[in-house]
Amino acid sequence: MINGTKNVFSVDNSARTNWSLYTGVDVKVKDSATIVYFVGCISSYQGRAQDIPAVITSILNCLGEDWTLLKDEACCGHPLTVSSGIGKAIKLVKRNIKQLTSVSAKGRCDGFIS
Repeated sequence: MINGTKNVFSVDNSARTNWSLYTGVDVKVKDSATIVYFVGCISSYQGRAQDIPAVITSILNCLGEDWTLLKDEACCGHPLTVSSGIGKAIKLVKRNIKQLTSVSAKGRCDGFIS
């Protein structure tokens, strides 16, 4: 399930930023930014948790921060780690790290996971 849709809800991954439509916040998805906000599956897809990314993005916008979301964020892998899917979780983590480093955000992911 997670490997196909990249999220625990089996929803098409293209719907990952729909929370911004429901909450009315201005979301930026750019090729380069100082900050990358990793929203996660629960906050992206579960209605009662969608206020979390709405508030965080509103704060980032209010502060005038240079930020973005990942263009194709995948699950963080936590559900796999607690269900004996460590290998699959590591693949997702590496995928997300590759995307994070391509954005050239402040900070580094080098050595985070080998």
